[in-house]
Amino acid sequence: MRPFKRILCEAGLGDTRMRVLERAVDLAQKNQAELAVIDIIEPWPGDWGESQTPVQRRSIRHAREQRLEQTLVPFRKRMAIDVHSATVTSMPFLALVREVIRGEYDLVIRESEDPDWIDCALGSDDMQLLRACPCPVWLLDPAAPQHCRRLLVAVDVDRQYPAHELETRRALNRLTLQLACSQAILESAELHVVHAWQPESVTNSYHGMSTGQMNDYDGRRRTLHQRELARLLEHTEDYIGPESFRRIELQEHLLDGSPRRLIPQLVRRMGIDLVVMGSVARTGIKGLLIGNTAEAILTQLDCSVLVVKPPGFETPVTLED
Repeated sequence: MRPFKRILCEAGLGDTRMRVLERAVDLAQKNQAELAVIDIIEPWPGDWGESQTPVQRRSIRHAREQRLEQTLVPFRKRMAIDVHSATVTSMPFLALVREVIRGEYDLVIRESEDPDWIDCALGSDDMQLLRACPCPVWLLDPAAPQHCRRLLVAVDVDRQYPAHELETRRALNRLTLQLACSQAILESAELHVVHAWQPESVTNSYHGMSTGQMNDYDGRRRTLHQRELARLLEHTEDYIGPESFRRIELQEHLLDGSPRRLIPQLVRRMGIDLVVMGSVARTGIKGLLIGNTAEAILTQLDCSVLVVKPPGFETPVTLED
């Protein structure tokens, strides 16, 4: 199973751009996918940007295109690469999202803004891209190994949501786990499947019950979570096929407590290279935000992340300026 057919990679100007391109080419080859590389040219700030003539802007763009072409020479020996350059007059994430819409890409890969990107305000360009991009986004940690050894996929099999939201979350769980399984097979990597739930005894919400009654209640709830996680794994095995599923070195983790706290702790403890997770907000507003829990987890991670939107997600970004 190869989930990606058209991949868009942003080539930055930093010293690690070769690592990002190497990762994108490797992904494209493993998925037998088309690869496009885009160079986003941000406008110069202040008076200098306003004083640039059209000739100067064309010269800058031509120089950047030549530099990108030279960078891609060793990669073109391995596969065909489509090259785009874009000059933006607003936030760079808009150029990426619009390119995704125009080219119907099914994956964006870029280097995270800096090693401390998650410590920045949630208005950062990376977070804006995660919120608005209609296809999965892979943010590559500059220190990440070239090949993933350990993947972690976070799912939410809790049933205590409104009916319409529950179906959206189930569809997102299936899509997220399928992508993670496919990537684990392609990388020959370990896959850790994680679901964290909140026992009532942890939140001290006793509702008049004794400690024994509360423990019994939490025990029954835990069993339900185990069954839902097992159903999700069974569905995924049926989807990708038993033979392929058996190739995955898979470990299940059912964590008792807050996902915002326990999932980042597990990521660090297991030495995870890539976290795959879905994002869905508890709102019907078109393309508003990723969910609060997803954002809270992302702000604590120091590894690469692959963030997936639910089927039917509509971006608020349009092709119009």
